[in-house]
Amino acid sequence: MKRRFLILPLLAFATFDCSCVAPPPPDEVHPKPSGDVRAVDLADGVRLQMLPVPGGTFRMGSPRSEIGRMPTQEDPVSVTLSRDFWLAETEVSQAAWAAVMDGETVVDLARKCLADDVRIGGRTVREALGLPRDADPVSFAGPREPDFPVVWVSWTEAAEFCRRIDERERAAGRVPDGYEYRLPTEAEWERACRADETAALPNGRSLRYVVQFVQPELDDIAWYCGNCSTNPVPANADPLRRGWGLAVNTRPVGTKAPNAWGFHDMIGNVFEWCADVLPPGDFRLPGGTDPVRLSPAGIRANRGGSWAVVPQAFLRSAARSFCPEGIRCNDVGFRPALAPILFREAHPATPSPAAEETHAESAETAESGSPAGGAGERSETEGVSHAETAEP
Repeated sequence: MKRRFLILPLLAFATFDCSCVAPPPPDEVHPKPSGDVRAVDLADGVRLQMLPVPGGTFRMGSPRSEIGRMPTQEDPVSVTLSRDFWLAETEVSQAAWAAVMDGETVVDLARKCLADDVRIGGRTVREALGLPRDADPVSFAGPREPDFPVVWVSWTEAAEFCRRIDERERAAGRVPDGYEYRLPTEAEWERACRADETAALPNGRSLRYVVQFVQPELDDIAWYCGNCSTNPVPANADPLRRGWGLAVNTRPVGTKAPNAWGFHDMIGNVFEWCADVLPPGDFRLPGGTDPVRLSPAGIRANRGGSWAVVPQAFLRSAARSFCPEGIRCNDVGFRPALAPILFREAHPATPSPAAEETHAESAETAESGSPAGGAGERSETEGVSHAETAEP
């Protein structure tokens, strides 16, 4: 079975500017859900804050007019979530990870990356970064701070983190009947990200094309390549080559403004693993009631974009990305959900007529804002993933 992957670069676009009007304050438009907030204590001073998300019907995906959208994989569908659920207020921090996963650090996870042979685009992450197996993991692990998001974590490990939380809370009688701690489905993730907002961004705004990697519409809600450098961003900088280097990376969780329902970093900082598998040859969003596509293993969805990718393509509520579940990247993390128990069997899907459309072909669509080139040079700490599959 053949799969093609495209490792995406950061590319600048010299295109048009369109003015944006700031929306009303989010709380005046979309009130926060009225359900209870749940706190999961993991260690002294370390907790997961779980915020309520109401069920309901919403439009998932993006309209044709949305800048940066990917055809086929973002075509809108109507989704109904039949029950309320909870989602972590922030991405899982390194402190939370260590508290649950026996003290493991991002350096330990980076060391695993050096030993991994999971391939994306024909290369391992280690090979894409140009690192030998005996490289020092400390030198490329990224920020090692308790309040920064955990990275270098595979989908399998993120699922294990959720399983351990579930086991602990269930034993204490704190898991509602019919619910479990797990990774969110794509539909649950997008519901929480949008917070009833239909615009491209959860703050009610839309991205615009600029020459530099600077998107003012993102600055208040997201850490991304245009604002997460510890050095001033040079004019016309290419973060893949010169100008930012090691200064560009993750930032502490929960330090940007939340959306209307209180969730931080739904856009930017790190991609977030979701429960869904990409069915062979089918890029379409699943619609209907409580949609999810499951399988024991496969190519998993991740959402939200990161500090290391093209803003227009990936830092939007509807943007989707897929990676092998065993892959580790320095811009991929996760946040747990407390949500209705999922059936574990696979949900078959009919292949789409557009199954042969690759991420590269989508990227070449006019005014998509997506990259159309190859991988290019990368610094040691820049993201190396966000592949879409074709020809499984």
